[in-house]
Amino acid sequence: MIGIYRETIKNIPVLVIVDAEKYDQPLPVFTYFHGFTSAKEHNLPQAFLLAQKGYRIVLPDSLYHGERTDDLSKEELSFKFWDIVYQNLKDLQDLKDGLDQRELILNRRFGVGGTSMGE
Repeated sequence: MIGIYRETIKNIPVLVIVDAEKYDQPLPVFTYFHGFTSAKEHNLPQAFLLAQKGYRIVLPDSLYHGERTDDLSKEELSFKFWDIVYQNLKDLQDLKDGLDQRELILNRRFGVGGTSMGE
C-alpha cells in the first residue's frame, strides 16, 4: 500500500509518498517541485503513480508557498519568483543531504522534476 507521510527535512515541509512496506528502506528518490502559487499537495496524483513504480517521492513546499506561506499578495509574490527558484535549488541540496543522512537513497539515484518552478 502506498503511504503519504508528512515530514520536515532540514526545516522544509514535505510529503513523502512511498510504499509503506519500504518506508525505511533505501529507494530511488524523485523530488517533485510544485508550480508557482501552488502547493505540494497538488502533485499527489503524479507522486502516487511514481511511488507505485518503486520510487520514494518527496514533495516539498517552495518558499512562500503551502506551509511556508508568508501571506504575500500575488504582486509581492511575483516579485519574489527568482528568489523562490533559487531557494528551490538550495532546498534540493538540503533534501538530498537529509535523505542521505538517513541512508534512504538507493545507489545515488536521486532525481528532480516538477511543474512550472520545478521544470
